[in-house]
Amino acid sequence: MKTWLGIVGAVVGLLFILLFVPLIPVHAQVPSITLDWTAPGDDGNVGTASTYEMRWSTSKPDTTTLAAMENWWSTATAVSAMPAPLPSGTTQSKTVPGPFVTGTTYYFVIKACDEVANCSAYSNVASKFVPDTLPPSRIIDLRPR
Repeated sequence: MKTWLGIVGAVVGLLFILLFVPLIPVHAQVPSITLDWTAPGDDGNVGTASTYEMRWSTSKPDTTTLAAMENWWSTATAVSAMPAPLPSGTTQSKTVPGPFVTGTTYYFVIKACDEVANCSAYSNVASKFVPDTLPPSRIIDLRPR
């Protein structure tokens, strides 16, 4: 008798999971966002910089003052494994791993540094809205009254 009760309990628990867990709202995600830029030089537009630093956030940067921008930079997420800079004028890219949630705008900023840690000013702000492309589930219980 105890064995049957255990089996019935397991089946009821499994049915609960199958019927109600899919009702919990979950946002779709995209695995990455790719950004492109033109490589600056080491000294202005001459030569090759030494490193890049990139950050992202869902908060829009306040670019009105340097202090506000530095505050945003200090709280934004650092992007790891940045590519080595290429010679000035070369197009470069970085695929930033997510996941990134749909229905959200992400803001990115990059700067280049030389071999003695002189860094460029912050780049322009690149933004990417990740659209929600996942449609609602199909209605499966339409019936007359």
